[in-house]
Amino acid sequence: MAFLVDKTLEIAYDFAREKFGELINKIQSGKPLTSEEANFLLLFIVLNEVRLRYDELSRQIQLNREMIKETEERLRNEIKATEERLNEKIEETKRDLEKKIELTNKRIDDLREDFNKRFESLEHRVYELEKDVEELKVAVARLDRDVQEVKEDVKEIKSMMNLLLMHLAGIKVEKEK
Repeated sequence: MAFLVDKTLEIAYDFAREKFGELINKIQSGKPLTSEEANFLLLFIVLNEVRLRYDELSRQIQLNREMIKETEERLRNEIKATEERLNEKIEETKRDLEKKIELTNKRIDDLREDFNKRFESLEHRVYELEKDVEELKVAVARLDRDVQEVKEDVKEIKSMMNLLLMHLAGIKVEKEK
């Protein structure tokens, strides 16, 4: 769909630019413009503004997509690194426990207490990661809202283009009469 809109805008703009150039040459040669030609000049200015806005919106959409991809990649990397750290810490804890099982009951109790503290620390880290994930979900929701706003702007631009085309069609009908 975006390709069709891009192509339509490009074709309309190329045609309008060519006609605009002809009208500028006519003005420079000192010939008066008809009201239809003057209206066309104004419509070309509007078309140029529509094209600029559409290009800006397209760039913003692309930037938003890139930002989402970067955020997803960063999140994947952070999760992977955290998993590796957690796995390493769990393995380290298991090795420590295996070595210290042979110690006295008091020493075992001390190790259990130490293990519980580490486990709470890991739970806290997991909790922090869950908060980060929630914040990322909020950011994605904001991006979705921004994309929706962009879609609405594109609809508005399409509506303006339709009005422009209807106006141009109206001018052609008046000319034929």
